[in-house]
Amino acid sequence: MGLERVHFLIIVLLAVSTLPALAFGQSSAAIRRYLSEQNKDCSLYAYQEYFRGTIPDADSPITIASYTLESCGGGNNWGRTVGVFYETNGRVQQYKGPSTPISGPDVDDPNGVVILGDQMTVRYSDYGPEDGRCCPSLRRIAQYRLANNRIDPMDYASSQAPALHLECYSYARFVEGHSFTVMDIIALPELNEYFGTDLSHLPDKTLEDIANQAKACATSFYSQANAADARGNRSEQGYLNRLGTGLLYTGVLSLQRVRSDKKKAQDEEADARRNQDILASIPDCEDEKAVSGLRAFLANNPDPELQSIKIIGLKNIRDESSIAVMGSRVCRANSLLNSGEHEIVYTYHWFNKSEGQLSYTVKIF
Repeated sequence: MGLERVHFLIIVLLAVSTLPALAFGQSSAAIRRYLSEQNKDCSLYAYQEYFRGTIPDADSPITIASYTLESCGGGNNWGRTVGVFYETNGRVQQYKGPSTPISGPDVDDPNGVVILGDQMTVRYSDYGPEDGRCCPSLRRIAQYRLANNRIDPMDYASSQAPALHLECYSYARFVEGHSFTVMDIIALPELNEYFGTDLSHLPDKTLEDIANQAKACATSFYSQANAADARGNRSEQGYLNRLGTGLLYTGVLSLQRVRSDKKKAQDEEADARRNQDILASIPDCEDEKAVSGLRAFLANNPDPELQSIKIIGLKNIRDESSIAVMGSRVCRANSLLNSGEHEIVYTYHWFNKSEGQLSYTVKIF
């Protein structure tokens, strides 16, 4: 009996030892060496792994990592990207990416890369029209399919939205603890903390699905409340009704607000880009064409009061253009007029661009 047990243990140990190792691609050190060799004129730093394991239909396990390359060619430049790595015959290999490098997540974003099946979703920062190199203000999401050792871009909005399951009682209690009236709106940071993700980065379909789940939860609570009423348990009935009402109004409205705020932010971003494109063709505030046009506007104005104003000089000229006055450049300056020193705001846009004619409005304080 003892020999049989020993024999059995030997068989088991041999079976375990001959199983293929859980090949997690290759070591972090090997990948970093590979990247350094591939980018010899750059400095590599902030290497961060997001996934090690297998994906559907892949021949080998993969490692997904983001990293920053800087000072390439000795210049003062840098960029963060994402790579997918695997191993062949003991050597590190890399999935072929799109022609445009993949923008990588922020260094401090632990959920910046998410894998679902063969789909990779990347959350990253991008630059607005007026952002400095140091400080991108926009947050974007891109999605890719990993297949045949390639990284292929996908249309994130039309791709399968990531599922987010709503646990009815948990969310109802969360809503109850974060609202005082039925129509309260829960702030986005608190919602993000509860769901464990930034809801504003999710596609509309996912946000709609979560709101519909909340509505279904409310219906379930109302049904349970009716059953409690039938049993004569008024206390339970009141509690369940309160949970259902909180979900139906505050819970759903808060999720719908995330979606509407997201749409508003996207519209404002699009407006800002359009306005920036228009302003690029309009002379700057200090441009001689803009200043001489201002003088001509005052001299030829039918209003005698404006016509009498002569500009001797302008100083401290500031550009205050914004999407609040779409398509126009807004300038503020301290002016020396024939009547003394005044603050002046002059706004202008193209009246006839082909002939170089600007149209002005002027306010003098």
